[in-house]
Amino acid sequence: MDPIDHVVPAVRLHLRSLTQAIQSFKNILSHAEPLERASIKVPDDLIRSWMHLVMAMIYSTQGAQSWYEHIEIVETLVKAGMEQAIDGMTCEPLLKKVVILPMEIVSLLSLKLLDDATGVYPNIGATYSEYLDALVCTDT
Repeated sequence: MDPIDHVVPAVRLHLRSLTQAIQSFKNILSHAEPLERASIKVPDDLIRSWMHLVMAMIYSTQGAQSWYEHIEIVETLVKAGMEQAIDGMTCEPLLKKVVILPMEIVSLLSLKLLDDATGVYPNIGATYSEYLDALVCTDT
């Protein structure tokens, strides 16, 4: 069996994991304002990661094991470069731009978790209504 047959699925797996991170990065940048996009400086880590990616692809076609070292460097550089780009996008804190604050998310999650805490009764109004119905039935 050709060693390339083992390498290609592994390279594909690493590239797929990078694709997910890059798509998330792209989604973040797509919501940036035009002035913010214009001020983004491409970090050197992203440029260097491209060179390592090319080297990983070259070595993978030859069946050499050094492709793995290059692909690990690519993953590290891409993540560091994306982090640098996002950090350099704006001077103001990101909390000023959020629509839902973290504590609001916690309260919404808590509300959803406690939604069925009353058992068969959907809410307090239904509980009192059934209690009153039970009182009326026992008096007659």
